[in-house]
Amino acid sequence: LLPLGLRTVLTGPAAVPAPAAAPAREMPEDFAALVREARRMAAVGHPGDTPLWDRIAEAAAADGYRHDDTLGPEQRLRAELAEQRAHTLHAEDRDRAARTAMEETAELYEAARMPWHALVARARALSWAVVTTGA
Repeated sequence: LLPLGLRTVLTGPAAVPAPAAAPAREMPEDFAALVREARRMAAVGHPGDTPLWDRIAEAAAADGYRHDDTLGPEQRLRAELAEQRAHTLHAEDRDRAARTAMEETAELYEAARMPWHALVARARALSWAVVTTGA
């Protein structure tokens, strides 16, 4: 009963249609375009950037890889890849390896003359150390 004395019939929850699946992201074939798209997605916090970074890491590790200077310093790309690796390791609860990778990230950002990025990487590595060790 409602407070006014009116009766109501309780029904089950209304059927809600399933949300439409997000369209599959087109992965650029051109390496520079792939890096630019991964950077764009990372900058807005898009969760779908990981497959792009995985593909970039594979290409950058391949024999004969030559860095495209239009992407900025090679150390920047190496730092971004180290950062992705650190986050993956952290998600897998491999804390020591994650901190090491994030410290490497900071060094690479320093080499790329990106001190603010280096500072963020150092802070993240330190925060991971505090969280996991309680120090």
